[in-house]
Amino acid sequence: MNRHSIFLIVVFSPLMSLAQHWNSLQKGLNNAVNVLYTDSSTELLFVGGRFSYVDSMKIRGIAVWDGEQWDSLGGGIDNHYQSYPQNVFTICRYHNKLYVGGGFTKAGDIFTKYVATWDGQKWDSISMRFNGSVNHIMVYEDTLYMCGSFDSVGSLNSNSIIRYDGVNWTSIDFPNVGPVYSMQFYQDDLYVVGVFDDSSGNLHRISKWDHHNWSNIGEGILGSLADPSCFALYDDKLVVGGIFKKSDGNAGNNLQHWDGTNWLDLGGGTGGQNGRVWDMFSVGNYLWTGGTFSSAGNIPADKIARWDGNQWCGLGSIFNNSITSVTFYDDTLYIGGGFWIIDEDTLNYIAKWMGGDFVDTCSIVSGILQSIPNNINYAVHPNPASDYLYISFEFPQSTKIFVTITNLTGQKFVAETITAATPVIDISTLSSCIYFISIQTENGSVMQKFIKQ
Repeated sequence: MNRHSIFLIVVFSPLMSLAQHWNSLQKGLNNAVNVLYTDSSTELLFVGGRFSYVDSMKIRGIAVWDGEQWDSLGGGIDNHYQSYPQNVFTICRYHNKLYVGGGFTKAGDIFTKYVATWDGQKWDSISMRFNGSVNHIMVYEDTLYMCGSFDSVGSLNSNSIIRYDGVNWTSIDFPNVGPVYSMQFYQDDLYVVGVFDDSSGNLHRISKWDHHNWSNIGEGILGSLADPSCFALYDDKLVVGGIFKKSDGNAGNNLQHWDGTNWLDLGGGTGGQNGRVWDMFSVGNYLWTGGTFSSAGNIPADKIARWDGNQWCGLGSIFNNSITSVTFYDDTLYIGGGFWIIDEDTLNYIAKWMGGDFVDTCSIVSGILQSIPNNINYAVHPNPASDYLYISFEFPQSTKIFVTITNLTGQKFVAETITAATPVIDISTLSSCIYFISIQTENGSVMQKFIKQ
């Protein structure tokens, strides 16, 4: 009797193609990156965060990369502090100036809270004072929008959102109280995410402004611990990323998209002990996601994954900390975050991808099909692992399975036959490292990377 099911075919690239595909940007930085901004006007990459040194040079909070070398921006951010500056969260060009937002109080020699401008030569303040941090700045139809944790700008009462047309600052009467993390226009409406209360004390995570009124989006983003933090436009839909669960009534795990009427899942979303998505970037046919997740669409994808509308692909690398910003500069993928080690190599908080079209693991969503011979439906967990690896199969318990474990150079450490009834591998004697587990049955074979802690 044939079994019909929805499942994933897992495709693994050959071991020989797995190599170091990330390059450092000279010596990198000495602390985390929050934002990468590709400036098409100057063809430069601007980097913001909470660092105080870049490539051993004293550069605070914000730096610029021209593809070959680093440079500072006029003394940087919070140079009156002895330790790290406060965060730079957002960078955006508007009317021949860069607008920089965050939690800082000084830019260059100018004392300016939370927002500053850079004209290519010097820093300046703006005419209005914010009373809280600025989390995101964007431009839409020649108007500058800012959101954050403020409730007044100059003499204006403006909960969390303000706009500027080059002459005047105006509030758009956001009715809720609380931080707004990110904004995106979709079908000419402004969408915002954050954690904010309405006048009745009801907690919201997402809201929409149609240039006249604010409203909820479907059932919103549900869950007492839900924390959406970023947007992207992909395939004519609005994608929301963050941390939220399907089990709380959402369409997806940590990722879902809005088509103007309904919330929809995005290929199974992301998972792991902390499956959060911190940032997304859409380019060509791909949506790139970065975060703290360890899987995407039920395939291994540590901290970064690529969605093409049909399948998720991971890049096969292992990061020691999160990716918080993803962008493309000079047609190359750049990432920044809290990591400083990738695949046991030191790349301090920022890196660029040199692997071309290489992907390590991809999932192909097959839909409702008959089970296909010569493919194995399985899962290896936990990953990372300490003492034991457990392998889950959809085979009769008597099925014999041959398992081998090798390191990056192909040295074999485990070679044994198990059954689906006792799918446990003792790895307690292995050194902490990256390994590959190969699983073979009469139906075929697969290989997966895992970390021994």
